[in-house]
Formats: sequence, C-alpha cells, structure tokens
Amino acid sequence: LQRSIFSPEEQELLHAISDRLSQFIDRWQTQVQLRQIHEEIRKLSRAVEQSASAVMITDANGNIEYVNPKFTQMTGYSAEEVISKNPRILKSGERGPEEYKKLWETILAGHEWRGEFINRKKNGELYWDFSTISPVTNTQGVVTHYVAVKEDFTDRKLQEELRNAVLMLSAEIAGCETEDAICRVVVEGIRKRMGVDRCWLFLGDPENPPFRGTYGTDMHGNTADE
Repeated sequence: LQRSIFSPEEQELLHAISDRLSQFIDRWQTQVQLRQIHEEIRKLSRAVEQSASAVMITDANGNIEYVNPKFTQMTGYSAEEVISKNPRILKSGERGPEEYKKLWETILAGHEWRGEFINRKKNGELYWDFSTISPVTNTQGVVTHYVAVKEDFTDRKLQEELRNAVLMLSAEIAGCETEDAICRVVVEGIRKRMGVDRCWLFLGDPENPPFRGTYGTDMHGNTADE
C-alpha cells in the first residue's frame, strides 16, 4: 500500500482549507450573480422611468404601487396622489361595466389584455388611452401584480374620427343634385361633428353682403334657411 506523504493532522488541515476555498468560490460566484442581477434591475428601472409610455403597477387587488413620470405627464396625477389608490380614479364613465368585467376575466385567467379606455385627467379633460395589461406571477404561478403600459392616442383617434366623418359626408354630398342640398348636408354634418345645438353656414363675402344664402339646422333636424 502507498503511504500518504501527509500526516493525519496535515490531511485534516488540507480538507479544511479545501472546504473554505470551496465556500469562498461559491460565495464569490453568488456575489457576482447578485451584482449582475442588480445591474439588470437598474437597467430595467431606468428604462421604465424614461419610457415614452405611461407605466402603472398594481398589486393583485388592483391598488396602485408604482407609476412612472410619463403617467404623471399623461394624467396630471403625481405618484403621491395615486399610490395605494385604485385605477378607477381615471374612469370617465364613458365605458360600461361589461367591458371592465371582460378585462378582469382576461387578466385573472393569467392572460394579457389590450384595449381602449376613455379616461379622465386630473383637470377633468377626457383622453383616449390604449392599454396593455399583463399579470405578473410568482414561482407558484399565483398572480401577485399587474403591469399596465398606457399610451395617450387622443390625437390619432380624433384624426381617425375626422377622416371617417369626411368620408361619410363626401358620400352624402355625392348624392346631392343641387347646391342647396349640398349646403344642408354640410351644415348638418358639421353640427353633429361639433356636438352643438345649432350650426349656420353663410355663403358669400361677409364684408360685402348680401349673402347668397344662409343655411342653419338645429339638434332636432329643423332647418331655417334664407
């Protein structure tokens, strides 16, 4: 049998050094991994803070835990004003309960929901909000938070509505055979688009009357022409 060159005491010391070295390497690797994780978290945090979209994070009950600066810019509410509040503070009443029910059914089932809201800013102004809401689960698959990425697309929505209104008005005008009929269609179309009770169209140069004619219509469709 080959004899060890180390005494039992030396062998015990070597085993102790080996164990300590192994523990040190494991601890060093863990610290490196933690530093990498912390750096990834910092990158993600900066990305969210500087995002061009509003970001809102709620707990599983829907209470707000975090909003980024873009949320404040979009809604007028500061983070301090909304933390621990429910997102319903943004509701305008323009959407029915069935739509919110469908939203909750989707995210409670663990699925992503996308859709449009008509929300109300702190100053009372209405705006169109396109949101993507995603559930966040823990290692057991239980939903712990919800993340909403929100975009104000009011301008695009208004442009779309205006374009559709112009197309509809053009189609109606195409069926008119006289100037009077065209004027009536235009006046009524403008009145509905602006949401006013009455609308008048004056033909001619206001600085050099008389006008060729005036056309008016009220919210009941009654006309008063000259």
